Amino acid sequence: MKKIFYIAIMGLILSACNSDGPDNNADNQANGELMLNRSVAGSISAEGEVDLYHISVNDANTILTVSVEGDTVHPDVDLLVTAYQNEVNEDNRLMADHAPEDSYLPADIDMNIYIDQPKEIYIAVRDLMDDEADPEQRYHLTVSTASIEEENNDFSSATQLTVDNQGSIVTEKIDYVGDKDCFAFNITQEGIYSITIDYEPFVGGTQVRPAARLFGPDGAMIDSVSNITGDGFKFLAHLTASANPYHVVIEDTGNDDSDQSSSYGISIVSFDSDENYQNDSKEEALQMTLSGGSTYSADAALDYASSSEDPDHFGDRDWYVIPVDSVNVTGIKVINFTMTDQDNIRNLDYRISLMEESGAVLFAHDYNGGSSPYVCQMKAGAGDHFLLVEAAGTDRVQGSAAYTVDIEVIGVTDPAEAGNGNNTESNATVITSGAALEGKIAFRSDVDWYRIQVPTESPKILELSLDSAESMVEYDVQIRLNNDTLKRQYDTNGSDAATELSTSIYIDANSQTTTDYYIKVADYQDDDGDSIPYNLLVNVVPVPADANVSTAPGDEYRYYFSEVEERAMDASRSTDLELEIWTTEQPEFKADTSLFNFRAADLAALHITKTNNPDGTVTITFPWIAGFVDYQGDRDFYKLDLKTLDPAIPDTQWYYDVEIRLATRAATGVEYNWKFYRDHNGNGIIMDNPGADDGYKANNGDVTLTSEAIDITTPSGTETFYVGDRWTTENPRDYSVYIGMSDFDFRNLPTSNPDDPVANPDPDNDWGYDAPYYFKVVLTYHPGVSYPQ
Repeated sequence: MKKIFYIAIMGLILSACNSDGPDNNADNQANGELMLNRSVAGSISAEGEVDLYHISVNDANTILTVSVEGDTVHPDVDLLVTAYQNEVNEDNRLMADHAPEDSYLPADIDMNIYIDQPKEIYIAVRDLMDDEADPEQRYHLTVSTASIEEENNDFSSATQLTVDNQGSIVTEKIDYVGDKDCFAFNITQEGIYSITIDYEPFVGGTQVRPAARLFGPDGAMIDSVSNITGDGFKFLAHLTASANPYHVVIEDTGNDDSDQSSSYGISIVSFDSDENYQNDSKEEALQMTLSGGSTYSADAALDYASSSEDPDHFGDRDWYVIPVDSVNVTGIKVINFTMTDQDNIRNLDYRISLMEESGAVLFAHDYNGGSSPYVCQMKAGAGDHFLLVEAAGTDRVQGSAAYTVDIEVIGVTDPAEAGNGNNTESNATVITSGAALEGKIAFRSDVDWYRIQVPTESPKILELSLDSAESMVEYDVQIRLNNDTLKRQYDTNGSDAATELSTSIYIDANSQTTTDYYIKVADYQDDDGDSIPYNLLVNVVPVPADANVSTAPGDEYRYYFSEVEERAMDASRSTDLELEIWTTEQPEFKADTSLFNFRAADLAALHITKTNNPDGTVTITFPWIAGFVDYQGDRDFYKLDLKTLDPAIPDTQWYYDVEIRLATRAATGVEYNWKFYRDHNGNGIIMDNPGADDGYKANNGDVTLTSEAIDITTPSGTETFYVGDRWTTENPRDYSVYIGMSDFDFRNLPTSNPDDPVANPDPDNDWGYDAPYYFKVVLTYHPGVSYPQ
C-alpha cells in the first residue's frame, strides 16, 4: 500500500514543482553536494519549492542511510524525502518517505537504501502536497553509508537448513530495503513437509510484511505468499526426494521497507498424515465405505496445500467413487449429501464437486470449515458417481484439515416430476381455484410451475398460500404474468421452523375472458431440496361490492370506498401518492381528495356538516367511511387539507382538534389501523416511518394478533390530537395530511428505533373480507390561536 501511495503522491506533486525542482532540471544539477556524515540545513520557503541534493556512492553492497530531522513543533510543512539513482525521474526512484501529516512533533525521517553497485544518488526534499511553505521551519539532512556482509542473498550463498531438527530454527531480519534472504534444504524421502515462517514484528509497529517463495530442485517456483503477519505462515507441501536442494527466498513484500527490530524464524519439519498419495486423481479414486443401508461415507483429511505456481505441485485432492447405479429405489433417485469439518475451527474453504460417471458436474460448492455441516439434496445422474474434495481457490491448508462425508441414496415420490415434469412454464401443472395440492422441491434445482386461468371480465383478487413442515428448502413462491414477477414471498431459513407463506394481488378487468397466471415454487437459492412436501392453495375471489358492507355503527350513514372505485378515480377526484416502505418497496396509490373536502360548495351531498359553536369554534363532522384491505399491502388514502378554515378570509393563527373513530361490526383477522401522514415537501411522497419528515405523525388501531371486533376513539382521556398553523414551515406552506387505512402488519419490530427500523422476520401482512373497517373524522376549528392553551 505504501508504495502505491507514494507513486500517487509523486504523480500529483511533481507536476507542481518550480523551476528549481528535479523534474525541471534536465541535467540533474543539485542545489547542494552532500558529504558523508555531515549535516546540511534547509527550509521550504515557498510553495512548490524542491531542495535537491547529490552524493556519489562509490562502494557496492552498501546501505545508504538518509536521515532528515526537523526542529519545529507542530510544523506547517509535512516534509517528503525522495531518493533517486543516476537520474531524477519516476523510473529511477529508489525510495520515498514523509513525515506524518499534521503532526505535533518535528519531522523525523530515516530511510535505509541498499546500494548494489556504485551510482549517483539524488535526494529531493519538499512539502508533501506542495501547498505549504515556512522559511523559519528548518530541517537537517544527513547521509551515511555502511557496508553489509550478507552472504545468503542468492541460491549460491543460501543458508542451509536442517530438516526435522527443531533446534535448527534460523532467525533473520529484513535489514535493509531490497534485502533478500535465501535458504536451502534437502529432501531425502517423499512426504509432506511444513516450511514454517514465524514472524515477530516490532511491538511498536512496523511496515515490514515478509513475502516468501518456495523453489523446487529445478529452480522453478512452486509456491509463493506475501504480506505475512504476526500469525506467521506455513508452506504445507508434498515434496519428493531429490539430489538437488529446494530453496526458500524471504524478502519484504514490495521490497520497499526494512526493519532491524522485526525478526522471523524459519524451520522445516516433516508432517505426519495418513495421506498415501493414491486418490489424488479420478483414476485412483477410492470407493466410499458403505456405512449402513444405502449410505456411503468417507472420513479423511486434506493434508497439504495447493500450489499457485507449479501445476506439478498441486494440493491434496481426494477422489471417491460412489456406486449409485447399483442402488435400487422407488421414485426419483436422490442423493442426500452431508459434509462436516471435523476440526470445526480452521475456516478452510473446501471445494466439493460431485460428478456423474460421464464426468458431468452435478453440483459444486465451496464449504467453509468451522461452520455448520453442509447438507444438500440433489437428483442423481447416470451411472456411478465421483466426488472430489480439495481446497477452494487459493485457500491454504495450514494443518491436516479433517472432514467426513456421508452420501445417502434414497427414492423420493414426486408425481409432478413424472413424464416431462412441471419444471418449466410451458409444462406448468394446471390448477383450479380453491383446490389444495401437494408438491415437493425434491432435489437441488427442482422447480415447480403451476398455471391458473383467472376470469378477468371483472376485477379479481388472486390469493396464494404455501405451507410446509420444517425442511431444508427455503421456499420461494412467485406469482407471474408474461414473464414478469408480480409478487414474491420467500423463507430464507426453512430449517428453523415450519414455513407459512401467503400473499395476494389485485387483478384488473380486461377484454379477455380469462388470463393465465403462473405460480413458481422453488428453493430461494436453488441449492436445496427435501422429500418433505409442501401444500399450495390458490383462490380467485371477486372484489367486494357495496352489498358486502352493512351500515356503520349506530346504523348511521356510511360511504363505501371500494377498491374498484379507487382505481377508477380520475385527477379531478384523486391525487397520486407514493409510499416509501423500504428502498426496494415504494408502491403507488390514488388518494381520494373529495370525501374530506369540507370547503366544497355542496357539503350536504358529501354528508359533511359544519356547526358554529358559541365559543367561536367550528365543528366539522364527516360521514362514516367503510372499506376493506383487499389484498396484501393494500392501503386506502384520503386527503385532508388543514389550512385556515376560510381561504377567502384567512386567519394568521389557528388549529384543529382532530378526533378519529375506528370500528368494525364483527371480529376480523385484519388488524385495521389508521396512520396520519404529513406530506412535508408537498410532492405526494410519504414514508412509512414515524421518524421521517414525510412520515406518519399519529396512528392507532388494532395491534393484537387475535381476531376481534374493535371500536377505538382517538384521542381518549386527557390526550390531545391537534394540527395548527405551525404544522409546517415550508414556503409555500402545505397543510395537506393523508389518512391511510391499512392492516397493522408489524413490518418493523415494535421495539425498534423509528430512525433505524429493524425488519420483522415474520410480518403479519393480512387482508380479508370477513368484516370491513369503518372510520369517522371530526374536526374542531379554533381561530386566532396556534395550539391548545
